[in-house]
Amino acid sequence: MNKFKKRLAKSATIGGDALVIGTAFGHLEDILDFYTTVFVWDNVIPDIKARNFVFKKDFVLVLPLKTISVIFMDLKHKDKFDSLVPVMASQKPILVFEGEDILPKSQTTTLASHGFNAVSRHGYFHVWKKVR
Repeated sequence: MNKFKKRLAKSATIGGDALVIGTAFGHLEDILDFYTTVFVWDNVIPDIKARNFVFKKDFVLVLPLKTISVIFMDLKHKDKFDSLVPVMASQKPILVFEGEDILPKSQTTTLASHGFNAVSRHGYFHVWKKVR
């Protein structure tokens, strides 16, 4: 088990279905082992063949997904973040952002207004959960 998988397992963000906006920080193949279904949206179609991998070409197709328990978000796709508010409000998923440094308050006002706080940092990523 590589270091990324160990940190993901320790963060208690495993299980259920995952939505990946981007490439999961370059670890897309690693997260396939932890989730029932992994829905992916990115500008480039990944060359991955797996039973639990579903690529969505159009971003609006990820919004009606009802079983998302975790969202992985690459920082290069921050502009898509506000579009995910309906998913965050209805399902209260765990949010996993690229990088150990927590996003600044100027970029996370939407998260705070929906009751999410940064709860842990894990080297490759940091985790936000709904706390209120």
